[in-house]
Amino acid sequence: MRRLAFWLLLFLVFTVPWEYLWRVDDMTMVSRATGVVVAGAWLLAALAAARVRRPGMLLTLMALFVAWTGASILWSVDADLSILQAITYLQLLLLALIVWDLIETERELRMMLQAYVLGSWVCVLRLLETFLTGDVMRRFTVGEFNQNTLGLILSLALPMAWYLASTTRRDRATAGGDPTARLRLVNLAFIPGAVFGIFLTSSRAALIGALLGFAYMGLSLRRARWGWRIAAVMLAGVIAGYGWRFIPEQSLDRYGSTASELSEGDWNGRLPIWEEGVRMIEDNWLVGVGARAFTTGAVETGNAPHNLVLSLLAELGLIGFGLFATILVAAVALALRQPGAAAMWSTLLIIWFLNAITHNYEDKKVTWLLFMLIAASDALRRVAPQPARAPALRAATAPARAS
Repeated sequence: MRRLAFWLLLFLVFTVPWEYLWRVDDMTMVSRATGVVVAGAWLLAALAAARVRRPGMLLTLMALFVAWTGASILWSVDADLSILQAITYLQLLLLALIVWDLIETERELRMMLQAYVLGSWVCVLRLLETFLTGDVMRRFTVGEFNQNTLGLILSLALPMAWYLASTTRRDRATAGGDPTARLRLVNLAFIPGAVFGIFLTSSRAALIGALLGFAYMGLSLRRARWGWRIAAVMLAGVIAGYGWRFIPEQSLDRYGSTASELSEGDWNGRLPIWEEGVRMIEDNWLVGVGARAFTTGAVETGNAPHNLVLSLLAELGLIGFGLFATILVAAVALALRQPGAAAMWSTLLIIWFLNAITHNYEDKKVTWLLFMLIAASDALRRVAPQPARAPALRAATAPARAS
């Protein structure tokens, strides 16, 4: 039963990137329906084994944050919305607990990362399909995705794809051996596909995330021979030069207008929202106006806060903000102490944060999944061998012999 629960969780992670593409019905997304099945299978497995992995520091902090979110119902300016948000956070906490409990080996962790990348491929293929139909859009999207959320999904998958393609396990006997060359090729091919998809969404934050992903890739090749570095740059240049011709002019125009919007505009309509949010914080600085109640409390603009810090401070006060900030700091600490994977996890956290400061991702599955994967990876690396470079890339990145 535990193995069944793991495979169901793997499918759930696969659905997370494309959860807004299709719905089972008017109220249920595929990932949400899958989550119910996963939770049921995991609960049966936990009862059968009569054990659950002891919660780590990060999971404990998450539980405290969820408890405070539930408590905010008592003073919320919109109790109905706060109840819905508390339920959402309870579901995310359950997802985090299941991920923490079921990932027991390095191979299983890599399978989770691979499932996310393959799920992101679904988004890329749907974007390409939309593009090839000839529809002209200023900002491309698919399903019910917001363009910025779709861009975040793809930019997070970039470092994962490179990590999976460029590393492998040393203890092949226990980990099931190297990934196949075909799967490694799928991960490498995802990189140009995802970058083109990000350009189609015209998400500025996602484009910055993609650039950070490329910086991570470049740093991971710092020990490669000069010949391989030059070959990699030339190949990237050829792909970029060929793909650049297909990027819609509308998307490029939006990127080109970034500087003027920042210096002369109102940050795409965000400044009035942020100004009202600051006033809300001044009036309710300790406990906030209640979870998810920002739009109700923002009587002038009536919009979402579009900022992680502003959202947490306005809705959950200094206490709620402090709890979430502690979660983020703990995730960073766990990421940095992992030899061989610190660069990948750190890049993912930076990409997530840069997107979150102009949007609201604190209550998204991808956020809590990322945090808990980092925690699970840290727990495994304290007892398991570290990943090594894949054979194909190990030869390419080996230090040059002294002449």
